[in-house]
Amino acid sequence: MASVTADSTTWITGHSANSFSEVNQTNENLVDLLPTSLVLIYNICVKYLAFMIWIFAVPANILIVSILTKEKHGTSSTCVYFLSLAFADLCVNFRTFNFWLVRSNLVTYTSDFECQIEKGYPLLGMLASSWTLATISVERMLSVCIPYRMKNVCTVNVARASVVSIWMVSTSMALLNGWFHHMGEAYCEIKNEYRDFFIDHIVHLDYCLDVVVPFFVILFNSVITIVRLRSRKTSSKTVPKAFGKPIFILVLIINAIFFITQVPYGVIFVVQQVNLRSTSKLRMFYLLYLERILLVLKYVNYALNFYIYFLTASQFRQETKEVFISCKERFFAFWVRLTKCCNR
Repeated sequence: MASVTADSTTWITGHSANSFSEVNQTNENLVDLLPTSLVLIYNICVKYLAFMIWIFAVPANILIVSILTKEKHGTSSTCVYFLSLAFADLCVNFRTFNFWLVRSNLVTYTSDFECQIEKGYPLLGMLASSWTLATISVERMLSVCIPYRMKNVCTVNVARASVVSIWMVSTSMALLNGWFHHMGEAYCEIKNEYRDFFIDHIVHLDYCLDVVVPFFVILFNSVITIVRLRSRKTSSKTVPKAFGKPIFILVLIINAIFFITQVPYGVIFVVQQVNLRSTSKLRMFYLLYLERILLVLKYVNYALNFYIYFLTASQFRQETKEVFISCKERFFAFWVRLTKCCNR
């Protein structure tokens, strides 16, 4: 959804004959008119929180990948989805780091290709993550409603085919989103000839695929799963487990985090689109600051899965401990070999 930011920024800077310094001066004057508390929260989120999210998220998702790629997890369709979710979250995590670099003025873009990567790449991980989570919710709903047919319906091959399809669609949408952008005088901008089409169609398509459709798919399946479990028609013995815990518990917690982090951003997105052609630059700048604050909150969604697994699943904690012990032994063995080589 980086296009929203681009739209707002482009609207503020425009295509007038003003120099870059004059545009910056105009933006600084608008910032002075914003509430001090909003600017303070924005600076904390963009300059500090985004970096902290990246620091905690990348190692955590790498640990998930290292655990789920073990041979004993290769026969579980749910683990295939969790692995895809971890890779998607990693994509967004690196986008979070890039977001921090750009908003902290540590990186600038100078070419069309860099601009297209900046505007297309974020959609790749977000779409893959949202739809992987939606697919997991479908699988969990089926496992509760038709537990005795799980082996025929929710197979590893079906999971792999679903994951490949999700990543193909996500990649296509990311490439399409990037293609509509180019490097303007000072910022990444939508190509003039496609500007109205992009704002009226592509932005809304991105939003529907990234948030709206997955949201209702996850909500529907979560409600069905909870109602079915509360009806006590499903024996606990028929409910599959992951990491020593019923999978539906993990999935419901992850879904709750998805709702909490996605809904506020979705609301501000809709408000932005309603006011996109507003004549009030101050209002657009106010919405732009809110959008970036809530975008950082949205990034939290892609950093918490490891901690959810770790806190709720004893087997996952045990496997995490095994990974650390293995790394410690390998490091010790390497250190011994290095010491022997240096003493020769």
